[in-house]
Amino acid sequence: MGVWIFDRFIQKGDFAYINGHTIKENFRHGFIWDNDRMGTNMFLHPYHGSLYYNAARSNGYNYWQSGLFSLAGSTMWELFMECEYPSTNDIIATPLGGMALGEVFYRASDLILDDRTSGKERLGRETIAFLTSPMRGLTRIINGDAWRKRPTSGR
Repeated sequence: MGVWIFDRFIQKGDFAYINGHTIKENFRHGFIWDNDRMGTNMFLHPYHGSLYYNAARSNGYNYWQSGLFSLAGSTMWELFMECEYPSTNDIIATPLGGMALGEVFYRASDLILDDRTSGKERLGRETIAFLTSPMRGLTRIINGDAWRKRPTSGR
């Protein structure tokens, strides 16, 4: 929802003006091959997929299960969250790229986090891990792991 809010109210992207009619049209028309720029299709869509992926991965799901979250998130976005017809290439690039990027970001954040630390070091580690894997950082804030001290690294 945060990405849609940004697209609709800040960026004012024409594709983000959705309603019941646009959703119905997406289902009626079906999938097409879109003509988005290379950066959109090969970076922004995979990055967005990595957010779905890491939301699941950070909550205990494994690689393949988290990939299903990325596919479900992409499907939801294509059908419900934009007034452009759903895109075949986006439904491929978002989950597959999201799994690849998401696992890299997840493992990189795992190398950064250390639940044994406290003070400035802990704040620095949590901040860098949040920037590396935003959904993992948000999950850690929500469930309290961001400040929970443990005798192990927490991995």
